[in-house]
Amino acid sequence: MADFPPDEVKLVDVGGKSVGVVVSGERIYAFRTRCPHQQGPLEFGRVYPRLVSPEVGALELESPPVISCPWHYWEFDMETGRALCDATLRIAVYAACEENGRVLVDPSPHKVRG
Repeated sequence: MADFPPDEVKLVDVGGKSVGVVVSGERIYAFRTRCPHQQGPLEFGRVYPRLVSPEVGALELESPPVISCPWHYWEFDMETGRALCDATLRIAVYAACEENGRVLVDPSPHKVRG
């Protein structure tokens, strides 16, 4: 997995589709690289922890991370693919794992509830 710098998108070909793969902490995330808003290139987006405020004056980092589109900064949950600003929009996400030092991605979009 040395080919996957932490929290950086690496493009891989999965069944003829361009899929972004991100290793963040102990988790591997895989997703379709087109933003559903205006088809922006998510492979050039930033990956970072989600910042939440449970109460006034308090900030916490939450997992899973988000990826933001470089065009209009729409943010997507890396686990579910759901847009943070509009739960009806999603990016396709794929199941991914590490096996013998290699990252494996299931070519079928992963159905996620929520």
